[in-house]
Amino acid sequence: RGVRIATALALRTQGGIALAESDVPVVWAYEGRGVRALVLAFDLAQSDLPLHPAFPVLVANAIDWLGGGSQARLGEAPLVPAGIWKQAILRRPDGGAVTIEARDGAFALPVLDRIGDYHLRTEGWERRWVVSTVEAHESSLDPDPPASTSAAPSVPQMAQISLVPWLLGAAALLLAGEWWLWARTLPVRQRDGGAR
Repeated sequence: RGVRIATALALRTQGGIALAESDVPVVWAYEGRGVRALVLAFDLAQSDLPLHPAFPVLVANAIDWLGGGSQARLGEAPLVPAGIWKQAILRRPDGGAVTIEARDGAFALPVLDRIGDYHLRTEGWERRWVVSTVEAHESSLDPDPPASTSAAPSVPQMAQISLVPWLLGAAALLLAGEWWLWARTLPVRQRDGGAR
């Protein structure tokens, strides 16, 4: 949000997801047939995106997604884009290795049923997954959603009292006290209205 872009290409997309758009998609992601692609339809030098704190997060998330991720949950069976490679070797945490053939442009890994490191290697690249028992929500930095008011016990709340009437009353008492002190300093004649 709030990113300024001088000019953007007019992309005509088929499939995929527009992650950011104005009149046309500005950031577009595609996944299919064993290919993952992320397109920024503008020149970074003609935008202020690199100056935003979210830019490194965008780059890290893009690299993680394009690479197929580095974390997996126990019981998952990841699907990894194969690109031009036809065969890969998956090394399991117990030291065993399995050869996986690419189908429809992707490597379909078997269910990750052990905790530890998994390495998938082709002749051109290697990817690694760490499977642990830690749930994703346990390491999430997002704030917890507020608890529902019906289930939560009632919490005492401070009463909101307006101080204006109290301050006006104190000012009136102070004014009356000042008037009384002033009236005591007057000579007796002025106090009685000059009747003597």
